Amino acid sequence: MTVNFLFPILPFRPEWIFPHRPTIYTSPTAPAFCGHLVTETNVKALQAAEPWQVIRNTLPPISFEADVGGRLGIFVRQYRDFEASELIAYWESTHKFPITAAMIAQSPWLGSFAKQRNNRRSHAGNRWKRMLLTLIQAMIEGWCDLDLLLDPFFLHFPKRTDEVAWR
Repeated sequence: MTVNFLFPILPFRPEWIFPHRPTIYTSPTAPAFCGHLVTETNVKALQAAEPWQVIRNTLPPISFEADVGGRLGIFVRQYRDFEASELIAYWESTHKFPITAAMIAQSPWLGSFAKQRNNRRSHAGNRWKRMLLTLIQAMIEGWCDLDLLLDPFFLHFPKRTDEVAWR
C-alpha cells in the first residue's frame, strides 16, 4: 500500500480533509476582509508574536504508549521531529491570508514572504507524505489503525484555557 493508493480509498469524502482549492486565485470578496491591513509591518508583527505556538503539542497520547516500540514508535519519533520543525507551516495552512499581485507590486517583501510561505507548505507536505509510508507500514504490521491520527497527540487545536481567536 502506498500513500497515493491510500488517499483515493478513504471511506469519507476527500474534501473533508483536503479542502478544494481553486487553481485560479480570486481575491476575497467578503466585506470583513481588509486587504489594506496586509502590509510588511503588520506581517512582521504577526510573525514576531509567534501565534503558531498555540498549537504546539503538549498533550500525551491516549490511544498508545508514548514510548511505543516497533514501526509505530519510529513514526511517533518522526512525527515529533516533524511537528517541531514544521509548526509554522501547520499554522499557516489554516491561517493563510491572500497576497495579491497588486500587493506584491507595492511591497516586494510581501512577494518574498508569499514565496517562502508556499515553500514551507510544500516542503512540509512532502515530508509528511514520506512519513506516512512509515505509518502505513505500521498499519500493515498491526501496530495501529488509521484512527490513530485522531489521538490528541496528533490533533492540533488550542486547549480550552488558551485565549486565542481561532478562525
